[in-house]
Amino acid sequence: MKEEIARDEEKVAFMIKNNFQVRQLLNGLSGGLLVIGILLLSGRVFAGDKGWNIDSAGSWYQPAAAERLLDVDFSASKVLPPKNKSRKNVNDMLYMFLPNGEEIKTVIRYEDGNKSGRYADVVADPSGGSNQVLHFWLKKAQVGGQRKGSSKGRIQLNMSKLNFTEVYQRFRVYLGSDLIHYKSLADSNGWFTIGEFWFGQKGKHPHPFRITLGIVKNSGAGSPLLLAVSGEVAAGGKKGHGKWSSIWHEISDDAEELPVGEWIDIEIGYRQGDKETGRFEVSTKRRDDSKMFTVLSVNDWTYSPEAKSPVPLTAWNPLKIYTSSKIIDHIQSKGGVAELYFDDLEIRASKGRR
Repeated sequence: MKEEIARDEEKVAFMIKNNFQVRQLLNGLSGGLLVIGILLLSGRVFAGDKGWNIDSAGSWYQPAAAERLLDVDFSASKVLPPKNKSRKNVNDMLYMFLPNGEEIKTVIRYEDGNKSGRYADVVADPSGGSNQVLHFWLKKAQVGGQRKGSSKGRIQLNMSKLNFTEVYQRFRVYLGSDLIHYKSLADSNGWFTIGEFWFGQKGKHPHPFRITLGIVKNSGAGSPLLLAVSGEVAAGGKKGHGKWSSIWHEISDDAEELPVGEWIDIEIGYRQGDKETGRFEVSTKRRDDSKMFTVLSVNDWTYSPEAKSPVPLTAWNPLKIYTSSKIIDHIQSKGGVAELYFDDLEIRASKGRR
């Protein structure tokens, strides 16, 4: 067994050294951004590892043909304050050990605040057992908002310096039991982000664009929690607090309600394109589902229509919790905390394939 592990580690090292896409992703992650751990070929089984979503519509969806860049979990990981004390209100450091004992350190970004209001940690699986998972805990809105006196909360993993025209992602997420209070909100809400894709970031590109994946609800106390995705162009705003305008939006059906207090498999596919060729798809598998089901399927722009040429994926928050004080305070008023648990993150990608 030790010889097999050693051979796998040598193969991983060879792949990193000789493969441009793997090196590109690692370079983007190591620049103060995410590398949780690279467990390529480690033999660990994802909950849905029997295959990617075969329910997907259209021949464009080809994760098996894309290169597997990351396959990570959070066993033996730990979250510690940054060594640079001036960054303690902005980031924490996540330490992960590879199978060969090598330590990888990564950044978890908060933007502002302290541990009384938000933190990330590696904890025991909330559903039981010995598994360790990544935990995002958000109790207070400690980040200043766009409007004077407004606030929000953020915990996210960052990836930057990317150049991908096609990516596939899958992970498991567990909605903390207190998110039942999110359902009790009488108003509708479209801002509870769990993942974000950036195509030319604001301040670095003349025509920024983003695709946002979130957990939303329609008006009415008790209305279901649903997945929604939107494609948005930059529309001004203050520095660090940009305004965005949606050019397309899709929300899942009520029948695809996200359960609270159990693990959900989520799978995402993106392919660069314009209004006719752009693709973004989300599939889920809940505990009682027999397979993955497509819940969101978009055929539209994946970059700004004003861009002179196609813009690839340049930055990414693959795991995230980001919402307003309205939601955070409402949950807290009921004695709860907004929290998500994540595990088994896999990323595959292609560069330049259309």
